[in-house]
Amino acid sequence: MKKIIILTSLITLTVVALGQDKKKARYYFEDVQDYASASDEYFELLKEDPDNLEYNFNIAISYLNSNIDKSLAIPYLEKLVANKEVSDDAKYYLGRAYALGYQFNKAIASYKNFLEKTDKNDPLRENAERQIEYCQNAKELMKFPLSVSFENLGREVNSEYDDYFPFIPLDESFIIFNSK
Repeated sequence: MKKIIILTSLITLTVVALGQDKKKARYYFEDVQDYASASDEYFELLKEDPDNLEYNFNIAISYLNSNIDKSLAIPYLEKLVANKEVSDDAKYYLGRAYALGYQFNKAIASYKNFLEKTDKNDPLRENAERQIEYCQNAKELMKFPLSVSFENLGREVNSEYDDYFPFIPLDESFIIFNSK
């Protein structure tokens, strides 16, 4: 009798803990859009339920929307695309993950697969067509890599903090950038 009570207690605690973890993952994913934390939470949930489609989708989207290596989304999206019950949007996101992982041929194939299966009014359709062009351009640009070096322009231009995203107009009359 003691064994049954202990086993029942353990099962109840596990179910409660998983429920809390799922709420925490959803909170990070949906409410605060802290995708790095969401991916950590969904990764833990996937250990318990690796075939859960929602967890696989949300961890993939978390990777795509965070500063984590975006190509980490690929295996989760490949699992989703292999499942017939999943929305065709997963094919679009798989294309994004492939492209961000420099797998341009796979990205183009995934985008084309998405375009074949989706409705003409799908809001992602126009973007998928544009992404195919970007992948084709990237393939060409990768054939001729440029040697680039960055140089701090001194106190008159650069701040003591990290500077990001410079913008220079065509006439090169000024430079604007973000500083942390």
